Amino acid sequence: MEQDNSKRRKLTDLKGLGFAPVCFPWDEEAAFSRVLEALGWSGIAEYSLWSDTTGKAESAETYQMLVVDIVNGEPRIVPAALKAVEETLEGTDEVIRERVESDLALLRERFRRIADVEEEAEKLEVSDEPDESEAAEDESQSSVEVDNEIDAAARLNKAGLFVDRLSDRGRLLNAWDRDALVQFIAGLSERPGITDRDGSVISPLEYFTRFLEGIPALVPLSELATPRAPRDSSPESLGSRIAKSIKI
Repeated sequence: MEQDNSKRRKLTDLKGLGFAPVCFPWDEEAAFSRVLEALGWSGIAEYSLWSDTTGKAESAETYQMLVVDIVNGEPRIVPAALKAVEETLEGTDEVIRERVESDLALLRERFRRIADVEEEAEKLEVSDEPDESEAAEDESQSSVEVDNEIDAAARLNKAGLFVDRLSDRGRLLNAWDRDALVQFIAGLSERPGITDRDGSVISPLEYFTRFLEGIPALVPLSELATPRAPRDSSPESLGSRIAKSIKI
């Protein structure tokens, strides 16, 4: 009878075989059936730590201490099987124990190293995940930043209206930098901290706006200057001025 192709595939030796999850249950009898079904007797022989060389090649009695099961369609070393073999060795003769213990020690060392690597990887994944408290803090901070931006825009708008009102009343000269003045006023604190003449404590913003409102209307000097009348340079006017100077 033709052998199943799945049982003729190349086997990976135990040194290169991966491990099943730590929580994977171990049932040696069930594992034996699955490995035999998937890989044939060659798989049983390859993945058993002890075999009786005097026994039949295709006999369950010939192979002992199987440590592999079929996990998701692939052969994998089961950690619980290593523990079972360790317990089994306690009741075997010294010859078997010496031959099996070296292979078992290598497998346990491989498993320990892989477990350490996976543990470190899990720690890194956990550290990369944002903490709920940090996420809440970031959200709160973002909300505060948005509120601050809205407040800053409102303060600039309010300061701009105030400056324009003073300018319309003639209390500010056109030569003054409007935008700079608006930004300066918008940046003043509203927290009380200055004692006014009447003893009241007011904010820097209130103090400065009161100061500007108290400035009298300003008239540019160009508007106050009276243009000088042009001098009459006609001969008659010149003669008159000369006569006055010599008092004729």
